Amino acid sequence: MNKIKEKSIIVIGSVAADAALQLLTDRNDELAARYPGRYLEDARAVLKTGIVNEKRLRGILGKDSDMLVDCREKGIFGALWKLGELQDLGLYIEQANIPVCQPAIEICDYFGINPYEIPSKGCFVLAVDEMGTFIRKMNESGTEAAVIGFTTPEKARLIVGSTRRYLTRIE
Repeated sequence: MNKIKEKSIIVIGSVAADAALQLLTDRNDELAARYPGRYLEDARAVLKTGIVNEKRLRGILGKDSDMLVDCREKGIFGALWKLGELQDLGLYIEQANIPVCQPAIEICDYFGINPYEIPSKGCFVLAVDEMGTFIRKMNESGTEAAVIGFTTPEKARLIVGSTRRYLTRIE
């Protein structure tokens, strides 16, 4: 029997940071009516740090950049679905480990948007064999990366948080 090697699922960047920053820019007056000005200034700074420059990232990763799945189209959940399809494997994801900063959560919540489904430019996912080596490489380059789960031989894509749910294709 041929055993499939488990891979670690990594997120680079912060989920929903770019979208929340765009909302903060475009709808600042609405947000200013709800949040203090100082909070919005701090939020802007925090959100900017969560957006990874794709060209720089690809330069750091070299040949490994071919494995990146961009979250810019269908958010982190859409990118995870695509990663499962590309790897022809299932996924086990710990939702609490998905990097999403508090300002992104609050801004998305204010507008009734799910931060896990909103397009997230500057955020990427990939599956790696050598998680420790990869995380060290990211840290040395000053790029934040988080391990959020692992691949499974079953085709199911499971998100575990306060509840267990199966990831579905985002159209």
